[in-house]
Amino acid sequence: MINGRPMTETQLAKVIVDNAVNRFINYLNNDPTDAQVFITAEMFRQLRQREGLWNDVDEAMYNLLEHFDEITKLAETSKRTQLEKMAKLLRIPFKELLDRAKKYDQAYASNNTSAMNEYKGWILQQTERLDATSLKYIYYGEPDGREDGLYVPIYDKMSLSPIFKIFSDGHQMREVYDFMMQNQIQMLKFESAVKSGGIPSFELFDENGNFNKKSLKNAPVQQQYFNLIGKQLNTDPHETGQTSLLTQFMKIAMMNVEDSTMYNVGGKKVSG
Repeated sequence: MINGRPMTETQLAKVIVDNAVNRFINYLNNDPTDAQVFITAEMFRQLRQREGLWNDVDEAMYNLLEHFDEITKLAETSKRTQLEKMAKLLRIPFKELLDRAKKYDQAYASNNTSAMNEYKGWILQQTERLDATSLKYIYYGEPDGREDGLYVPIYDKMSLSPIFKIFSDGHQMREVYDFMMQNQIQMLKFESAVKSGGIPSFELFDENGNFNKKSLKNAPVQQQYFNLIGKQLNTDPHETGQTSLLTQFMKIAMMNVEDSTMYNVGGKKVSG
């Protein structure tokens, strides 16, 4: 009823839709789960170096993945010697690398997606030994530069996924990659990764699944430090023949107890 009068079908439909939107508005927001954080390939490289898990071959693969579309341009500069060294470390004939890169440039100019993907696939074959999987880290330390002046220690527990240029190319994530590089942002931290000391979050994608550049541009920036980051303790895979019955199972059983029903507990009759 509106003003004591029955609603028309159009009015009723609007009320139903508005009610549904109000109830489920949170589901329309992008809230990445599993404590996911995106980091640049450069930050991934620095973390690996600090662990002592980086060598010359890793460096060569890293450079090829990050500069796969600049080979011909770099070959005409003073960096040609570095390219030749990179190719040698990866056991790639330099002439073959240069020839393939030139064909990629031609394919890019003519928007030949198939030829571009073929080149990128070849690059990935040459760098398949690089372990670019997500890293599990924690961060704990004092806040830096909070506008509200509050002292709330920062505690993050997160999975760091590196964004390499070649992996993001041809996808919306390339826009994310370019934004991070242009603005010197090393890490995009989502709400689910923040346990304390959080600052206002942002929506990486809009309701239609498109990159929300405006939201990311207006997102707050927080400075954090490598000396306050540490690896999570991994539990090795194992098997066990016994496990403890935790309180969650007890609560499930107790939730189904009826007050008026008599139960046999240890040979005694007791009421719910």
